Amino acid sequence: MIECLTALAISVSNFSSADSDIEKDVSAFIFEQAMVVARNNDNMRRAAICAANAATALLEKTKISKSDFTRIESNIAFSLDHKTKGTVDWWYSQFAQGLYLQKSGINDAAQLRRAATTMANALEKLVRDLATDQYVLGRAQVCQCEYLAYDLEVTTRDTRLLELHLHELTETVVDLSTLHAAEVVGLLKSNPKALGLDETPKWVTTGSPDQALKTAKSSLRRAHRMLQVAIRSSPGISSLTQTFANMQLMHSGIRLEYSSKSVETFVQSLSKTDVMPGGHQQEFISTMEALIRAQNETSFGLPAPVLKLLARTYLAAVDEAASANVQQFALRQGSLARFLSCWLADAGDWTQAFTLLEASRSLLAPNRRDEEFVSEDWLKLHVTHDPTATYLVGKVGMSYCGTVISELSGRHLARLWYGISASDPGVSILERAGDRSGYNSRLAGLSGEFEVLVDSIDQLSGAARCIALSVGGLHSITPLASMIEVAYPSKYAAIVVTPRTSDLSRDEGVELDRQGPVKASVLSVAGNPTFGLLPFAKLESEIITQSLDASGFDCTYLENCTLSRAMTALHDDSIVHFSGHSFSDDFDPNNSSLIFSDGLLAAATLRSARTQAILITLSSCESGLVSSDRFADEALSIQSALLQAGAKHVIGSSWKLLDLPSCILFVKFYELLLDHEWIDTSVIYRCLVGAQGYVRDLTREAIQQKYDSFPLPLSIVRLPAESRPFEHFWAWGGLQLSSSAL
Repeated sequence: MIECLTALAISVSNFSSADSDIEKDVSAFIFEQAMVVARNNDNMRRAAICAANAATALLEKTKISKSDFTRIESNIAFSLDHKTKGTVDWWYSQFAQGLYLQKSGINDAAQLRRAATTMANALEKLVRDLATDQYVLGRAQVCQCEYLAYDLEVTTRDTRLLELHLHELTETVVDLSTLHAAEVVGLLKSNPKALGLDETPKWVTTGSPDQALKTAKSSLRRAHRMLQVAIRSSPGISSLTQTFANMQLMHSGIRLEYSSKSVETFVQSLSKTDVMPGGHQQEFISTMEALIRAQNETSFGLPAPVLKLLARTYLAAVDEAASANVQQFALRQGSLARFLSCWLADAGDWTQAFTLLEASRSLLAPNRRDEEFVSEDWLKLHVTHDPTATYLVGKVGMSYCGTVISELSGRHLARLWYGISASDPGVSILERAGDRSGYNSRLAGLSGEFEVLVDSIDQLSGAARCIALSVGGLHSITPLASMIEVAYPSKYAAIVVTPRTSDLSRDEGVELDRQGPVKASVLSVAGNPTFGLLPFAKLESEIITQSLDASGFDCTYLENCTLSRAMTALHDDSIVHFSGHSFSDDFDPNNSSLIFSDGLLAAATLRSARTQAILITLSSCESGLVSSDRFADEALSIQSALLQAGAKHVIGSSWKLLDLPSCILFVKFYELLLDHEWIDTSVIYRCLVGAQGYVRDLTREAIQQKYDSFPLPLSIVRLPAESRPFEHFWAWGGLQLSSSAL
């Protein structure tokens, strides 16, 4: 009877179906029934084995409930009480006990380290009695346990740092009064507790941003929020504060050491197999986190066969997530694929690195093309990084290529964006973290820092006439297409930004049949009491409408446009221009929105909409920006959402736009575009570049002559006649073209 129940439990546990948690529950229940039968027959050894198996089945669940943990604890206690110390069965229960401590959510680093040691010792005793996949999985779980312990120590250090030096940190953090009210609303939405609030106030999304500013300024805990933004901005960025933290906490007794021994043992076990344990994708992700920590902290290397095995396992995890909870996987996986692809690139495996990056990009938009468009004219390029370097991984035709740029490490990129010198002990990062109000001007000063990146891309392009960029990590906030054009003017027929290059199709071009005529809409929301007035947005919309009308288009001008009219225009029209406000959500990019007169049109809604637009132009802030560090590699923005909805070409901005130069730029863009009878990706790109150059070279005198009937800002009027007010990159460089066709 016991043997039958045990065999049935094992069969159920190994059965593969859509919901493995149900299988584990059933298996655990059968093992517990077998334990009861064994106890009734006074076979305590067999009962102890069944109890340990029941606990293990529950521990393998993806979601372990409170009642599950109660059963696990009871089964492990019974198992240890009725097993002889030092036997195989006893060591098996010891491992299960350590795994229970790891998964029970204990908040004690020392206890987790002891649990990891117990599990490691148990595996050494069980190595001859376990199948290879079971042993590999066990080693992965030891890695996770040690990683959790170290992560707790880092958190404790940062918390202790704040406790000891809150006053000092508060003084060094930029005063919140220098932030725009709308930016403070973003802080409140993304992390209200860090600003001393239990939850996001209802008035954050409906009330005045000035009220949000007043509330935030009253909180002395803003230093904590700034620190967290800094730490989360890039894996490994915490090392920027490491020196300062260690100096301040020298006598605190907190050890900040990460041993790679468990990772090395795990990698050795992987070398003996060509398959990762199936059905354990969460275990895989956690183990990858441990591998990344080991790589960052100890420069621990991984053999090429192990890298390929991890890559195959990741791709399997993506496929499994696509049929289950893909959003949870996308959030949980964080930057794992980016780091893994960087390791592959470092080993010179450009093919596998490219494949991995393509699979991992835009998981939340899984509608992938069945056949990839291949062209010798296009360089398809992924730009990514880890803490040690920037990696370019590309494909031209069917050939793969790449290069490693050690000068632009992840840590160096973080210092660039936060304006920190290499000798900075780490305090001033708190002054700048989360501040995007100075983003544009700061980038203008950094242009020389990216020369090596731009030159490397040009060298990789070879004879290719066009470039499709898929950008991740900290590079996702860099307007790279504009930088390449500035460095190599008119060399490329088109440079586009895309979530993933495999989604691109052949661009057949479209004839602008004015006799048809082509339907177009201009959506204008120039006056918004919450986000501010945009006087030049209204002028921009009126001039573009007149230009479209004069060129024979069936154009509708929608002033103070509503949500319903916007959705209709997106669905019906071939060309759509939006002029108004938009924002990128720091916490959830699905909430990044265009702002209309009666509400917000979020990226999530846009993505599920249907549009056949040839061209959508967005004259609004952050429409192409992915500001959420949680989804830095997801390429989720308003711009990409419109591509996924079916638009062929979308122009958006990777930063905040200025009202006047944006007006001039888009008016010029449509003036250039309407000179063409036929448009494709190259035509749209060259018109955008032409408009950017026009704005860059425009003098103050020319601006006044063109807009003589419109009150210009005094900051422009007072300039010398020959001066060029918008010659700097930050005035026009943030606008980039995204396309679904090459």
